[in-house]
Amino acid sequence: MAEKFWQDQAILLRQRFRLFTLLGAIFMPLFSVLDYFYYPALWKEFFISRMAVSVYCLFILSVDHTRKTGTWIMYAGLVGYYLAGACIIWMITVSEGYESQYYAGLNLMFVGFCTIIPLEAWRLAMHVAGLYLMYVAAIFIFGGCEDCRLFMMHNVFMISTAVVILVAAHSNFKVRVREYSYRRELDRTGAKLHQYASLLESRVAESEANYATLVNNADEAIFVLEEDVIAFPNPNTAQLLGHELRELNCFNFLDFVLPEDRQSVLDAYLEVAGNNRNITLDAIKIKRLDHKILTVMITIVPVEWHGKKALLHFVRDITEKQRLEAELLQAQKMEAVGTLAGGIAHDINNVLQIISGYIQILETRRVSEPDSQRYLENIKKATERAANITRQLLLYSRKVECRPVPMDVNEHIVSVCRLLERTIPRMISINLHLQGDLQCVNADPVQFEQVIMNLAVNARDAMPEGGQLDIETRNVLVDQEMSREHAGLESGSFVLLTVSDNGTGMDEETLSRIFDPFFSTKEEGKGTGLGLAIVYGIVRKHKGFIYCSSTPGQGTCFSIFLPACSGKEEIAEVSSDAAIEDITGRAETILVVDDEEGILEIEQEMLSLHNYQVLTASSGEEALEVFTEHQAEIGLVILDINMPGMGGYQCLVELKRMNPDLKVIIATGYAGDSQVSRVFDAGVADIVQKPFKMNDLLPKIRKIIR
Repeated sequence: MAEKFWQDQAILLRQRFRLFTLLGAIFMPLFSVLDYFYYPALWKEFFISRMAVSVYCLFILSVDHTRKTGTWIMYAGLVGYYLAGACIIWMITVSEGYESQYYAGLNLMFVGFCTIIPLEAWRLAMHVAGLYLMYVAAIFIFGGCEDCRLFMMHNVFMISTAVVILVAAHSNFKVRVREYSYRRELDRTGAKLHQYASLLESRVAESEANYATLVNNADEAIFVLEEDVIAFPNPNTAQLLGHELRELNCFNFLDFVLPEDRQSVLDAYLEVAGNNRNITLDAIKIKRLDHKILTVMITIVPVEWHGKKALLHFVRDITEKQRLEAELLQAQKMEAVGTLAGGIAHDINNVLQIISGYIQILETRRVSEPDSQRYLENIKKATERAANITRQLLLYSRKVECRPVPMDVNEHIVSVCRLLERTIPRMISINLHLQGDLQCVNADPVQFEQVIMNLAVNARDAMPEGGQLDIETRNVLVDQEMSREHAGLESGSFVLLTVSDNGTGMDEETLSRIFDPFFSTKEEGKGTGLGLAIVYGIVRKHKGFIYCSSTPGQGTCFSIFLPACSGKEEIAEVSSDAAIEDITGRAETILVVDDEEGILEIEQEMLSLHNYQVLTASSGEEALEVFTEHQAEIGLVILDINMPGMGGYQCLVELKRMNPDLKVIIATGYAGDSQVSRVFDAGVADIVQKPFKMNDLLPKIRKIIR
């Protein structure tokens, strides 16, 4: 710090020496006027000496402007100080010696030197003492000292004046050093404060920028509810509510909440304000400016805002999320119901097989009584109706075999519409909008036409007074965004089939159940409730996707996406064998395996009536034991695929391992595509669906074992 202080003092020292030199150049010649009055005889000599000092001072000032550093002027100034002092001492000695009044000039030199030159006290004292000693020496050498009392008085005055000036200069110097120290410390403190303030400002600016980035880019609407109005909303708030940002401070958030949810939000506000804790509300309905209804999740947080209590809101739009969850739950429900339907159909088909078998036995015995014949016919019709219902259930549960072929959707729609024109009322107009270059799809033609028929019938029932039935096809490319909008719809190329009407439409509750089996809005006895369930099952079995949109009073639209294939392929025609006229057995042995005792009994009796030897087994394990014992005799096995224990498939594998040439017919209440493929790969000869008629089974047996 001392070095820096003296660097600063060097500038001040140069300035003071310039002032001291300038004063000397001015006042030295002026004092010659006094010389003229006091010592006229010596005036010229005194004037010449004074001018010499003045010229020297002017020389220093002129040379100083050409110098970059000011160190030399300090020394030149000291020379001028001693030169002027020597001039005054000379005038004292040549005038009246120690009695001369010019001693006062030395006092002026001391006062000017000590007050103008900013040096330490010891430096000033050294130069003052040096000039004073020159004066004393000159008096004793050249002027004499006859009156010591007067000499002492002059010297005491000069010494006391010099001491006072030196003490004052020393105190002033200390004050300047302390002032400089304080100023330096103040400057350093100010610099640190400025640095801290700049750092704080930059951090505040960075924090505000980060806050703005987070809040403005958040997926949620974020705002403060202050005194019942929206304050400090982020851009997503305006997007969610459908207003401009500048307009939102005129609204309370409750203005957007639907009346049925408003009380829940008010209760949450009271709970947050009363208990000072966060609350999250799920599934709150709000209405935008454009009257669009959204479902939102709200998190409410108590905060201090402008010195007052307020409520910070985080509002997330979960409308799309809820819709996707509903679609996923619907798909899971339909899958579960389909599995249940397949199991029920299997059990019912076993029972129907027993009833159907006994009906066929009674028919072969030709019951003669008219009433018995009528009763038998009614039982037969009821059985066939029940079998038809189970077939529909199996279609819904996707447990029936599907035989897809490359087909032109437009051709089959036109074919079905020819039939529809003759079956639906004429006040319903059928409008086709079919794309010309429509891609092919792999589908079962029969099942596809059943989909069109069921949807058309459903539309007909929705338009009792007539209306428009529109059927449209077009190629679509499902992208990732569209795939995310509909759970279960994969991306790729699809053929889109839409069947829409302008009938009565459906509300949300009805719409959520339309694909449920046995759900119907028709009067009792006017529908089974399986039509749309079957449509759903067929579409899903074809790896397609279906969804429905409807508005009460404005109609309904079914959209079906079927995966597109590259093109049509030639389908080989399978030539049918010649009909087998004789279905009677030649006493061959047949092993019948089924876990239903009634089915074993009826099949044994029916096959026996047609000259077959029948062995039975009620499980796969028992079947293996019977086959091991009678392997040489058994020519055919009729095997149920769905049985407890080791099951029908494993039993089939073991039988084929024991005799690879063994002929096996699978009899099942239901079998899916994967199950059918597995049993055919294992080497079965044929498969029959329960309930079957003996007139269908016997030709197959005869064909296989002849």
